[in-house]
Amino acid sequence: MGRIWMLLGLAVLAVTVSAETIKPARAFIPFFAETVLLDGQMAEAVWQKAARLEGFWLVGRGKAEKPTLATQPTLVQVFYNAEAIFLGISAREAAVEKINRSTPGEEGYGDAPLEWSGDLIEIFVKPGEKAPVYHLAFNPNGARWDSSSASSVSWSGNWQVATRVTEEGWQAEVCLPFACLAERGNFAGTANPGECWKVNICRAERPFSEFSTWSYSPTLFGNESAFGSFLFQGRTATDPRIRLVDPGSLLAGKNELTLELDNPSGNSLELEVVLRLSQPAARPAVEEKDVAREKLVLRGQSQARLKLPYIIQQAGFHRLSCSVYLPSVPVAIFTGAVGFEIYPLPDRVREFKEIQQEISRCLQQVKPGTAGRAQWQKTWAGLKAELEKLYAEVGKTGVNQSTIAEAMALEKNLFSFRKIYTRRIRPSVWLQKSQRPGAVFAVAEEYSGVKIFQDEPVAARLTENVKISLAGGESESRQLVLLPVIDTPVQVLVKTSDLVSGQQILPASQISFHRVGYLRIKEAPVGTRGGYWPDPLFPVNSLDLKDEPEVILLTVHAERNQPAGTYRGSLSFDTPEGKPVQKLDLVVEVFPFSLPERSPFRMDFWFSEHHIAAIYRQPLTPEFFRSCMEVMGQYRLAAYPQLPTVMRNVVIYLENDGELTFDFRGLEPYLKAATEHGLNFINISFTNHYQSLVHQFEKITAVRRDNGEKVTILVTSPEQLTRKFLKEVTEYVLERGWFTREEIYCDVIDEPWNEPARQALKKAAAAVREAVPFARIYGAGTYKGMGVDGFIDTWVPQLRQFQPENYQPGDEVWLYQCLYKVPFPTFTLNRPGLEVRTQFWINWKYRITGFLYWSSIYWGTSRDYSQLNQRPVRDFFVHPEWPVPFDGTDYVGDALFFYPGPQGLLPGLRAVNIRDGVEDWEYLYLLGKLMEEAKKAGVAVPEELMKESQSLLKVPEEAVASPRKFTDSPEMIEKTREKVAKLIIRWGKLLSTTRRGR
Repeated sequence: MGRIWMLLGLAVLAVTVSAETIKPARAFIPFFAETVLLDGQMAEAVWQKAARLEGFWLVGRGKAEKPTLATQPTLVQVFYNAEAIFLGISAREAAVEKINRSTPGEEGYGDAPLEWSGDLIEIFVKPGEKAPVYHLAFNPNGARWDSSSASSVSWSGNWQVATRVTEEGWQAEVCLPFACLAERGNFAGTANPGECWKVNICRAERPFSEFSTWSYSPTLFGNESAFGSFLFQGRTATDPRIRLVDPGSLLAGKNELTLELDNPSGNSLELEVVLRLSQPAARPAVEEKDVAREKLVLRGQSQARLKLPYIIQQAGFHRLSCSVYLPSVPVAIFTGAVGFEIYPLPDRVREFKEIQQEISRCLQQVKPGTAGRAQWQKTWAGLKAELEKLYAEVGKTGVNQSTIAEAMALEKNLFSFRKIYTRRIRPSVWLQKSQRPGAVFAVAEEYSGVKIFQDEPVAARLTENVKISLAGGESESRQLVLLPVIDTPVQVLVKTSDLVSGQQILPASQISFHRVGYLRIKEAPVGTRGGYWPDPLFPVNSLDLKDEPEVILLTVHAERNQPAGTYRGSLSFDTPEGKPVQKLDLVVEVFPFSLPERSPFRMDFWFSEHHIAAIYRQPLTPEFFRSCMEVMGQYRLAAYPQLPTVMRNVVIYLENDGELTFDFRGLEPYLKAATEHGLNFINISFTNHYQSLVHQFEKITAVRRDNGEKVTILVTSPEQLTRKFLKEVTEYVLERGWFTREEIYCDVIDEPWNEPARQALKKAAAAVREAVPFARIYGAGTYKGMGVDGFIDTWVPQLRQFQPENYQPGDEVWLYQCLYKVPFPTFTLNRPGLEVRTQFWINWKYRITGFLYWSSIYWGTSRDYSQLNQRPVRDFFVHPEWPVPFDGTDYVGDALFFYPGPQGLLPGLRAVNIRDGVEDWEYLYLLGKLMEEAKKAGVAVPEELMKESQSLLKVPEEAVASPRKFTDSPEMIEKTREKVAKLIIRWGKLLSTTRRGR
């Protein structure tokens, strides 16, 4: 059958058409009061009555090319009922075995990071002239993704798809509920008879690399001007129409839904309208119940306006639905719905009372004469009176829109006063109580995974001392918030003493300070607020403290040979004249163990030279590369020189006998710098595309060995020269002792998500195995089940592609991040820093030993650089208005962990979070190694120690339950890390005692 479809497709090619003669496609969509079971089979009889859309055109050919029908036919059948539009899609395929299924599907998850180079169906829907364009996409596995032009990639509609692969291709059944096309607060419902929607249905076919659309487009998918039309028919031309639905104010209290109905027939119609309300997000969910029901008789060829009252009293998310029925029909002829949020007044009132008690108690402790005291008390007295009035009003009338409006206004005023309270009043009282009358600011402490904003209250804990614990070879950080209590600016010098434990010293040189900087980003559709977000870190030893808080990151590093103990010293803030303005105790506990000197965790963060060249206007020199590695190595983001750097520094000699040989000495300073700062493996292709390496050897510049003359050579066998390069560079790095054979890897391809790419992977893998048989072959986006088993040694799936049950003990697996979205842990600027750290707990939970990220210094595109080049040089370097890549999207700041500074790379807070996560992984690794050692030695282990250790090695559910469900509590992660450290110490003592006993 597949061959017949193929022949039919080829036969149509004989038709001669031009782009100008093809009009946008049009389809009449019938209404049936039926539904189907979504199973991908299209077995129900209703499909035979559905509209048929066929004859898909190849796209992307340009107007100069003659439009041509696809050779791989696609048939789409469409109908609708009152609830949804149903599409049955048959994607015929002559090479079924080569279909690229790509990302696995998973029930209940609606935003897979689809592999866009796999087989896909994409549907574009514009339900009205002023409506946004909704974009739906899915693959043969049923993995789906969606977006809306009104809300970017953050929209997730409640549509469903079921797929199946057959001998003739693959099929899909799609259910698109009308209600899911409503943005929050906007009503959406059944299309009326005669209504017209703009639609296109598109197919990316991989075995023959065909891109086709139902409505012809000279450009690729998404061309709105080429969309076809869906004209909805209804049962008959005389069916009643819903002209308008206004759901009312959608506010607490009394509401009213307005419905305008039109009866185009000559006969009177008896109709019944039902309103239903539910709270699907409540715990437990409040089931849908009727809140209004009304019957009416609509005379022939007349209109009517119906108003249905309803009352909302409960806080939270609600769903209001409206259905219209004819007595003679058992199912609705129209349905629609809207989702909306009701302000949680009872919860807010409880919060207000708690805040009120805290602020009132604190204000009573402000000493007379304190600057600002009178104004604070006056402002608070007025605010307190308004709060008391609100409490009384709520007690009388309960939840209604009047009390909600009052509460929302008060919440805004209370928020403003809380800023004053947390930034000035609370610190003033703290300093008075701690008897530091000369201090001009208080200090609050916060974890490095918490983002502190410039325009919000400061929730960090006020402190007189800072306590940090860490192992040898580890760095730990805390954010210190300096809260000024005077309006006069003061210059502050930040310094610390040596820390002492008995006769041992932890020198002040191992303690550093960075000022936390801010970047302005746009409001993003995902819900990200616009404004200034913290991330870049600037080395600091003094700062001008004005009337706003300043955030400093304190970092302590313990060398591997640092003796264990509790080290004490002071952290002081002085004026340039030497006058102390604040002093804290600094206590550092160094654990009696060290992290591995050569980490077993592989980190492959790509380091793009062209970003360096664009900002610093020079190639990547050995000196600058070393300075970059010094900074990146401190945060566990070791990198290797990539292909442009390698090709500039490798000399190719033309020997007297005509052979080509390589001189790798120019690479030595780069590789030495990388290995000295944490690189624990080498990718011998120095790129993520093996073919890119081959391309470098198609045409080369060689140096004659006999006279030093440079000559250009067109290489007859680039593949052979590539294999020679791989073999000799491997020998070179092994001879110098930089890496062991187990640390030789080769990245052969990036995201091999279609059949040509998989074939290229296999070819590259065979070439690498011939050149370096022991090299471990990997590629970003490879996963078990994609058809390359036997060619990959180290799997590097995206977290979404990772199916734990597919991997066996002994399989080496890394994870790969590139433009992720929630609910996975996300490294973007607009997400909590703790998510970054949690990623590595997920890695340990599934025994994943490496991590690949597509960049570490993504500073924008070439277009951004050309714009930068029109500005003063100083604007190249990071500052609050610096152009953040992907600004205004869900991916803002992705792959940006270090920033360009005048003297070189500057770290970001997210680099700190990465470092902490990798060190957490190494804690768990050490615990596991000690347990293995004890088992091999036959050590008797207390039962409670064994149980607690096994539990922690599995990673507690409250810390990480799955790749999509993990803690948002920094305290939880810190406490779990402390527990692991104590267990490491106990196991170490147990093994030490056993060794001494022997």
